[in-house]
Amino acid sequence: MNKIVSEDIYKIIDKERIKSALDNGNLNEATILLKYSSLSRQEFDNILLNHPSANKRSYDDIWVQILDLISIKVSVPQYNTWFVHTNGIINEDTLIVFCKNEFQRYFLVDQYQEFIEATVEEVTGIKYRVIFETE
Repeated sequence: MNKIVSEDIYKIIDKERIKSALDNGNLNEATILLKYSSLSRQEFDNILLNHPSANKRSYDDIWVQILDLISIKVSVPQYNTWFVHTNGIINEDTLIVFCKNEFQRYFLVDQYQEFIEATVEEVTGIKYRVIFETE
């Protein structure tokens, strides 16, 4: 089979699998599928924007979406160590990231603050001030 035809078939299959995950309300699964698909981030973003669930995004799930994107960009050990046990809320122009302890808070500020700020802007399209607090 022609290589270009094969790539097109893989993209069609990947798109349908991601759409299926979104139909089931599972953004996390869709994001994981992207990581192992032949689609670009832009193609994935287009699927998200055109999916019926795109207009259902709330402030409550923005942190989940940010974590989903972070999970793609960092290694599994980094994600599990530094991000899994965080929560985030938006308060006006500020995203507050809640950490489990002071060590985690310090490490995220020192090593990941700029990365998190860029990821927040990528997900929301808005530049939020990001602060870290201990629960």
